[in-house]
Amino acid sequence: MVRRRKAQEESDEEEDDYGPASAPPAKRARTQDSEDEVKDDEEDQGLDMGEEFDPNDDEEEEERTRARLDKDRAKARYSRRGAAEAGVISSLECEHFMCHTHFHLDFSQQINFITGRNGSGKSAALAAIQVGLGARPSLTGRGSSLQSLIQDNAEYAEIIIRMRNRGPEAFKPDLYGDTIKIIRRIRKGGTSSIQMKSADAKLISDVKSELQEMCDHFNIQIESPLSVLTQDAAKKFLSDSTPAEKYNFFLQGTQLTQLAEEYELIRSNVRKIQSAVSQQKEALPQMEEAAREAETKLSEAHKARGQKDRLQALKHELAWAHVAGKYEQLSAERDELHQLEKHPAKYRTKADEAQAKIDELTDKSKALEEQLTADKEENDKYQEERKVVQDQIRRNAMKIQECQGDEQEINQGMDNTQKLIDELEKKIEAESLKLQRDDAAKRQQILDQLGEVVSSMTAKEEEFQALGQEKQELETRARDLREQLKQANGDRTKVQQQLQEVQGWQRRIQDQQRNKLNAFGTNIDRVLQDIQNTRWQGSTPPIGPLGRYVSLKDGTYREVLQNQIGNSMYQFVVSHPADRRLLGDILRRHSNPAPIVIAERDIFDYSQGLPQDSSIVTPLHVLECSDEWVSRILINAHSLERIGLTRNREEADRMAERDVGRVFWSADQFKVTKFRDGGFSSQGMPSMKGTDRRRQLFAGQDTAGQLRDAEERERQCHHQLDVISKEIAKANAALHDADQRRNRILNQGRAIHQEKSKLQREKERLEELSREEAPQEVAGLEAVRDDHVRQKEEFKASFKIVYERRLQLDAENKPLLETAKRLREHLDRANEVKQRIHAEMSKLFDQTVQAKSNHKHYRDKLAEAERNVTAHQEKLAITEEEYTTWHAKASEYCAEVMNPRNASQVRKEVEALEKAVKQRERRQGASVDEMEAECVRTKRALEKTNAAIKGLEEMAHKLEFAVKVRIETWHTFRRNIALRTKVQFGYHLSVRSFTGHLQFDHVKSTLNLSVMTADQAQAQGTQRAKEARSLSGGEKSYTQVCLLLALWESVGCPIRCLDEFDVFLDAPNRGICMNLLAEAAKSSEAKQYFFITPLDTGSFIKPDPPVVKISQMKEPNRDPRALEQRRLPFRSE
Repeated sequence: MVRRRKAQEESDEEEDDYGPASAPPAKRARTQDSEDEVKDDEEDQGLDMGEEFDPNDDEEEEERTRARLDKDRAKARYSRRGAAEAGVISSLECEHFMCHTHFHLDFSQQINFITGRNGSGKSAALAAIQVGLGARPSLTGRGSSLQSLIQDNAEYAEIIIRMRNRGPEAFKPDLYGDTIKIIRRIRKGGTSSIQMKSADAKLISDVKSELQEMCDHFNIQIESPLSVLTQDAAKKFLSDSTPAEKYNFFLQGTQLTQLAEEYELIRSNVRKIQSAVSQQKEALPQMEEAAREAETKLSEAHKARGQKDRLQALKHELAWAHVAGKYEQLSAERDELHQLEKHPAKYRTKADEAQAKIDELTDKSKALEEQLTADKEENDKYQEERKVVQDQIRRNAMKIQECQGDEQEINQGMDNTQKLIDELEKKIEAESLKLQRDDAAKRQQILDQLGEVVSSMTAKEEEFQALGQEKQELETRARDLREQLKQANGDRTKVQQQLQEVQGWQRRIQDQQRNKLNAFGTNIDRVLQDIQNTRWQGSTPPIGPLGRYVSLKDGTYREVLQNQIGNSMYQFVVSHPADRRLLGDILRRHSNPAPIVIAERDIFDYSQGLPQDSSIVTPLHVLECSDEWVSRILINAHSLERIGLTRNREEADRMAERDVGRVFWSADQFKVTKFRDGGFSSQGMPSMKGTDRRRQLFAGQDTAGQLRDAEERERQCHHQLDVISKEIAKANAALHDADQRRNRILNQGRAIHQEKSKLQREKERLEELSREEAPQEVAGLEAVRDDHVRQKEEFKASFKIVYERRLQLDAENKPLLETAKRLREHLDRANEVKQRIHAEMSKLFDQTVQAKSNHKHYRDKLAEAERNVTAHQEKLAITEEEYTTWHAKASEYCAEVMNPRNASQVRKEVEALEKAVKQRERRQGASVDEMEAECVRTKRALEKTNAAIKGLEEMAHKLEFAVKVRIETWHTFRRNIALRTKVQFGYHLSVRSFTGHLQFDHVKSTLNLSVMTADQAQAQGTQRAKEARSLSGGEKSYTQVCLLLALWESVGCPIRCLDEFDVFLDAPNRGICMNLLAEAAKSSEAKQYFFITPLDTGSFIKPDPPVVKISQMKEPNRDPRALEQRRLPFRSE
């Protein structure tokens, strides 16, 4: 089958789409190894495709062809041919195409009848199939340009064709799958575009060559009149075609016309080659004469060559003089390089000494920092202990002050009470002297009893006060124990949480040992696989998680970097906004809600932000990024080039003083900054919990070490739990004992209170008796005195309690004061040590700065010296290369001249001699070199022309032979196709008991039909057939349908369309033709048929899914207001 012409860029004009139909591209001619069989036929200037015997005379071959076809039909009766799995149309959809706003049709794989009234858009559907598969619009008979196919008032038209693509004959199944979706969009300006999509709507190609490649693969000849017989062509073919038009239709449908045109083009090119050879042969005598004349002039010039030989000798000497000068330059540069090569070793030694000094000072500083850290931890403990002691001393001092105030108040009350008692005693004594009665003994007895009761009451009060003091102490002890229990329980809860965190950390480390990607989330390996298998719109595929590309070189800063940039390690980055949603779907599908960042790939220069002080360590120094893009993303996110790292907060404070405005992160989790306006900021970083996933980052290769640390922390947690549990048990026991003792004291207190009440009643009784016995005035004074005495005793009891409490507090404060003094002395000594270490560290820092400055100085000197050495080495290499090149060129130019003179002296002689030679050449008209060059040029031109003539003659002979072979093959094709068509034509006529004959005249290019109906044979009793023009309209249409079916058997296109084939048929002939077409289609192997008719098929053809499908189309709505209608109603049976 002929290769299709390559499509050009589409436009509104047919020539822009396909090129002129009259100039198909020439095929490459075949050649044969043996040219002895080629017979020159230069007199034959034309291509006569009719010079062969008439195949009508070959009756024997016709009979063999008929026998083969009968055998094939016999087999077909017992088996229905299979439907095509590839290369057939499964559905058609159009929008704003011709009369259709929008419609959709599904097709059978074999036979499709499309019916409907005139104007319903049947032929428009056929035109959509043609244009959708790449046909020129003029071939549809519906328009001369693509723009004319767009519906009125619409800006575009769109055709969507879905092709089946299954089985072994599928077209690129790995790309398209089971269905190929072809979308052709036509715009108002006349341009159009084509998209080829796969079964899952993925765009595969948007160039027309892909569509043409698919059509070639499936052998779809969409522009062949036999593949698609349009309405106008069908009417002409079935009613008005002449024998010459039928013959031309036969040649065009079988692609024989295109082959003949291509063969004629080859013959035309051969004639052009032969003409070019003749022209070149005419120029040969003149070229030969020019060569002889140039050789004669050169011979004469050689006679005067002596002077030039002398010039050549001087040039030889001049060349070697230049070489000698270059050698002197080379020797001088070697000596200079030898001196320069001594400098790097000296500066390297100095730089190494400076580096050793830096290392020594760094080790000393590190040792002092470690000592400071250790002392700080110890001093923090002493400071905490001192704080606790001072708090207790302050509390005791406040209690002592309260006691002293109470003592002053009690003393003041006692003094006032004693004054009142003394006054009352004097009054009583005076009144008693007045008494003359003899009842003194009785009253004395009552008073003695009263004194005993008062003494008992005082003892009980003291006992009661002692129990109250003990009860208060027990309650204080119980409160302290409960507070201690609360603190211990809180500590136990914290340790248990720490234990759970450590155990979770262990599990994560173990997961990370099994798969390093587990540190960044779940199913990361599957996410990365999906990213690799997905087509992205960005310039680069997404990357992530970023932690895959980052490793830590110094573990000192692991925790602070985990805290500050850890969240960024889980990020994914896309370079195009449209890729964010697609990547998000992938992450959600694998249960990994990682953050996504949009960033263009920009490898910018960040050196301006780096610190000028080389001693400042930035995160970029301790982090290693395998992808430069990742490092730029982290720099944009965290300004890493403007961050400094220190080992502790004190060092961060010092570095912030030196580099104002820079932020410093310390390894002990502090962020320190000194602002340019003088302000200072130092704040702690948020702490990370043990379960924080960031703790898994920057593990490097030491996951085993991390696992050991986790196990050690787990053992520490278990030990702390054991200690805390013992403390809790001990405190609970002490609290239980204190509660029991308090209950006993409460019982004793209640008993004493009862005894006090009994004594109080006894005292009141005795006082009442005493007052009855005494004179009324004395009794009253004594009663008042006794009240004051009791008040005084109460003051004494209260003072005793307060005094004893103050003594107890003083006793408690004494060891606390001694402890506070001891702790203060220890902290003072530690502060002195700290100041001394700071002074020593400051001294070491200054020495380190000086050592680094020296090291930088010597490194710069070393680099400068190495650059000088490299520059001189490069210069020396250039000089050596120049010397070698000059020496090689001089050796190539001539033999070496020993001990040449100075180049300037030789050059003067050369210039003088050249001047003399030029004067001689001016007299001759040209130099000897020019004459030699002219002689060589004319000879080479003559040889090139002879070679070109020989090559063109050989190529013309080979092309002529190839054309002859192809013409013979073309004749064979035409003869076999004609025989097959004749036999098939007779077979299809026999369906109605017709007989007929096809007569091919390949010389006159005609095709005549002769047909005899059954009625004619019975009426006339003769076998003489009638010509087609003498047949009735129905018989003529039936005969043309039989001819079309016969021609279809010679075409390999899987898609065959016939539009309004039955317009001239009456009902009986129409039914026979429809059945004939249907049976022929059913017996075809892997072919799809489209029959379009305006008449109803219900009485002739019945739907037979999935083989036969009948689609009834309704007239489309042509109202412009209905342009928004999305689907045209139709009925499928």
